[in-house]
Amino acid sequence: MEHSRIKKGNLEPFKRFFKAILPTILISSVLLFPSQSEAYTDYSVWKIETGGLIGEESVKTSLDRLKAETNWWATYEPTGAVSPYYQLYSGSYYGEENVKNVLNQFQTTTGFKAAYQPVGNPVPYKQIISGSYYGEENVKQILQSFQESTGISGTYVPTGNGIPKKRVLSGGYVGEDSVKEVLRQFQEATGITASYESNGQYSDYYHLISGGYYGEENVKSILADFTAQTGINASYVPSYYADTYSVISGGFVGETTVQAIVNQINNDLGLTAKYVGTSNPDVFNIVFDSLYGDSLSKVTAYLDNKHWWYSKTATGNKVPLNYNIVSEPSLDKSKLDAALKFFQSRNWWASVNPTGQKLYNVFQIVTSPTVDDSMINNALAFFSNRGLWATSELSKELAYPYFNIVSEPLLENEKVTNALSFFQKRGWWAAPQETGKYGYTVFGITSEPILGLDNSNSALNFFKENGWYAVSTSTGKTEGVFKIVTGGFQGYETALANVKLLADHYGWWSTPVKVQNGPQVTYTNYNLSLYEMLNLQMNQSPQTDKYRNDPAYIHSSYVDLANNKITVDGLNVRSGPGTSYASVAKLNAGFTGFKVLETVGDWYRISLTWRNAKPEDVEYYLNPNNFPSDSNQYFQYLKLSKPAGINVSEVNEKILNSNAGILQSTAGIFAQAAQLYNINELYLISHALLETGNGQSALAKGINYNGKVVYNMYGYGAYDSCPETCGAQTAYEKGWFTPELAIIGGAELIGKGYIYNDTFQQDTIYKMRWNPVLPYHQYATDIAWASKQVNNIYNLYKLLDNYTLYVDIPVYK
Repeated sequence: MEHSRIKKGNLEPFKRFFKAILPTILISSVLLFPSQSEAYTDYSVWKIETGGLIGEESVKTSLDRLKAETNWWATYEPTGAVSPYYQLYSGSYYGEENVKNVLNQFQTTTGFKAAYQPVGNPVPYKQIISGSYYGEENVKQILQSFQESTGISGTYVPTGNGIPKKRVLSGGYVGEDSVKEVLRQFQEATGITASYESNGQYSDYYHLISGGYYGEENVKSILADFTAQTGINASYVPSYYADTYSVISGGFVGETTVQAIVNQINNDLGLTAKYVGTSNPDVFNIVFDSLYGDSLSKVTAYLDNKHWWYSKTATGNKVPLNYNIVSEPSLDKSKLDAALKFFQSRNWWASVNPTGQKLYNVFQIVTSPTVDDSMINNALAFFSNRGLWATSELSKELAYPYFNIVSEPLLENEKVTNALSFFQKRGWWAAPQETGKYGYTVFGITSEPILGLDNSNSALNFFKENGWYAVSTSTGKTEGVFKIVTGGFQGYETALANVKLLADHYGWWSTPVKVQNGPQVTYTNYNLSLYEMLNLQMNQSPQTDKYRNDPAYIHSSYVDLANNKITVDGLNVRSGPGTSYASVAKLNAGFTGFKVLETVGDWYRISLTWRNAKPEDVEYYLNPNNFPSDSNQYFQYLKLSKPAGINVSEVNEKILNSNAGILQSTAGIFAQAAQLYNINELYLISHALLETGNGQSALAKGINYNGKVVYNMYGYGAYDSCPETCGAQTAYEKGWFTPELAIIGGAELIGKGYIYNDTFQQDTIYKMRWNPVLPYHQYATDIAWASKQVNNIYNLYKLLDNYTLYVDIPVYK
């Protein structure tokens, strides 16, 4: 029932070919009425590889930044190259401050770290020692001028013998307020600076301590009476502690029993007891916690009287039993002695004792030490005029009238000369003196190891641009060179945009690398709904072999049983032996593709492969959503009008090799034909391999026709009734006298027949089966025909690594 409305003739080789193969990945139609987008979307997968990045730690940091800022998947890989470390050594710089400035400029300008170190032999530090100057104020002024003029720090030190200083000491004054007032008057009257201090005299603090009283409530009561009657504040403190015990009884059976006993004990003793469980759920112990003194005696006597076993265990805790009353400390011992009568009148013991605390409350005035006798006399006169005792004495301080200026330790000769010059210009004596310590005046700069020659040259340029000597040497250590590799991006344009992003944002050179071949996808809008296309196709009597095993019956009157042939056109095939059963197919006169299985009345039950397809069956194959891009069925949409861009050497090696017979090493010719007529090369190769039996058929190897050897690679004109003769005749008429001419000439006819048909370009397997413009111009009536054709081409594509898939996907409203 295939292509019943298509003339055989030149279409016969297509029929044989498409029954076995043809892929197409994504659907497209160059229709008369459907509208096609010629723009293709690239579904290839690309990764991006950067240029070399030096150092694993550096590339890790860059990778982390990239992933954080872009959310891309990425990793890094070694390139196999290495980059050495270099170290820079500068020339010599005189003076530490000078080399510090150069070092700071280098680090700021280049971003590389470095350090300076001394060069040559150490030299002694020197200090400038001046002559003597009279008066401290005088030498202070000279020192200030020295520091401002030279920028060199210095100090002054006394010289010669010191003169002892004197001070005035007053008599003693009781109380701090008293001595403060006298001091105020003294300083106002004399203008002499002075202070006050203790003269060592003191008074003792006392407190009253009572004997011991039993019980905290008792001592609280006594304390309250004591405070009320004497007016003296006091507190109580523990003086004796008792150990506490835990008492636990033997076992009592039954919780009700033990609870009753506990209640009885609490009532009898006025104490609180409790019971606790044991390992035996019916046995309980009675427990008394923290017993001491009378409570302990009560409990043990009670238990002894009951003849109940118990154990007594010290808890380690203590509780106070006796307390002493202690008054607050007081300087007034006579008041505390009077308070003793409170206890003595009650025949209670108590005593008054020193606390050990002392109050220093006698002070004397002391003047600041001075060498000015008039100030000493003036101070003494203040006290004698008021009838107050005072005296003068030598202090431990010395006064110096002469001072030398001493500079900070100096290394550089320029600073030593500058310091000496200050004094010499003024006619003052000064001389340098070695300190015994040594330092350096000449320094060199050494960089930290710098990775990579470019970085090393950049650092060297700093010195060259300033006219300073420096040299770079390899350290012997190296770092690997790495590249960052990103995850996949769909489409070359997307990958290229991200290459630009890496250049603009990170300054990295990078390139896109194809990871996986993906189709170049375009879409054809059929301007029909799927339902409308289904109705259009149902009018063409679509067939299916899906129901080949279902019952099928024909009336015996229309069968030539002897020749197994139908005798009328339009014979209905029924699903049962009667006209009331549904028609599942129609057969025409001369049809022989059936087999009679049995006779059922006037009907024959037959085996029949092809039946009328149901709408739901047709819709399944019409709907492109049922064939995803990751299935080989996707090759129904392969754009046959687009060359695949094959690698000729790869195809010759993997497909058109020694197993391809006469077609061995002809990939270049197929590629030429594909370019000439814009046909997919792998489609042509697949078609040729099928028609020639992998290059082994007589038509492929060459047949002598009218004195000429002719070749036919696509079975063009090779009808089932005369395959070789008719095929050779067609080749002779077309001038296919070499395999190359047969490959190229046959490709031209294939293009004209379907792919570039003047009425409707059926340039995918899908379009060959489903024609929305001229539905009678369809290669087959089998609804699964396109699906059955794709395996061979799909398998050819799977053998290759280098190709481009163009697919055209149908779109329904």
